[in-house]
Amino acid sequence: MENRSLEICDPAEIPERVRDAFSVNGIRTFSYEGSVWARSGQWILRCPEGETEEQCLRDLVRTENHPDTPEKAWLEILNGCPEEQAESLARRFRLEKVLPSRVIVFVSRQENSAHMAESFRELAPLEAGDTLLSQGEGRMILIKRLRERVEEEVSDYASAMLETLESEAGLRCLCGIGNDAASRAELSRSYQEALQAIQTGIRFHLNAPVFLYEGQTLERVLAAIPEEKRQRLREEVFPPGAPLSAEMMETAQSFFRNDLNLTTTARELFIHRNTLLYRLERIRKETGLDVRSFHDAVIFKVLAEMPQ
Repeated sequence: MENRSLEICDPAEIPERVRDAFSVNGIRTFSYEGSVWARSGQWILRCPEGETEEQCLRDLVRTENHPDTPEKAWLEILNGCPEEQAESLARRFRLEKVLPSRVIVFVSRQENSAHMAESFRELAPLEAGDTLLSQGEGRMILIKRLRERVEEEVSDYASAMLETLESEAGLRCLCGIGNDAASRAELSRSYQEALQAIQTGIRFHLNAPVFLYEGQTLERVLAAIPEEKRQRLREEVFPPGAPLSAEMMETAQSFFRNDLNLTTTARELFIHRNTLLYRLERIRKETGLDVRSFHDAVIFKVLAEMPQ
């Protein structure tokens, strides 16, 4: 490696959670317990103390890629190159002006992703102003022009894309969506947010394949709590030897999704209202938290979503 700020790690020193994160194709950097890790080919590297994930990824990309095509120029801009350099690249490669956009990152969940770029270019419903980029074998980046789209429409678009890719090309992916961007600097931020959204989704075992950065405020707050403290807090309500059943957890999660509404929750779970009340009472007896109360519901949800 030409960049000496990145240190190749001994395999024995790499935490299991870091290995798990990098098992998803396309993930190149991962923050864990105060350190930033990067993947380059078969190597896992650790960034210097105090370096941010954005700096680490920028170092990695600069080491591996020198911009000599419009696609690589866009990637350099997304990785936060200095403004002067971004302007120079935009002029040299005649890059389109940045309009209100969001960066959407797709990463493969499969070992073999050799045809990922080809499948995306064939199946992605692109519109004028959209820019599709390939970054390695397991990651695609879409700079999606907003055109008055609201958050739900962008999320629906990404979900439809994932369904099409899986049904038409057998390609299973995860997707992260950053916040709105109206300049090159904001585009870089949106890209980093999209990456962080995927990493947060992996870390907190979120089920949906589409992760919105702006919808993960709670998870980011929890991630700021040291792991040991998170575990102690969680065990106060969910003792390891006596966990709530899957049925009880799903009942609680459905209750939260439906804003603590008994009727809507019972309908979603296909159970009688009295059965739902019985289950909520069982949860109260087993955890000491009455999730029908907003205060207790917040505590339950926060602790339940803490990674174990």
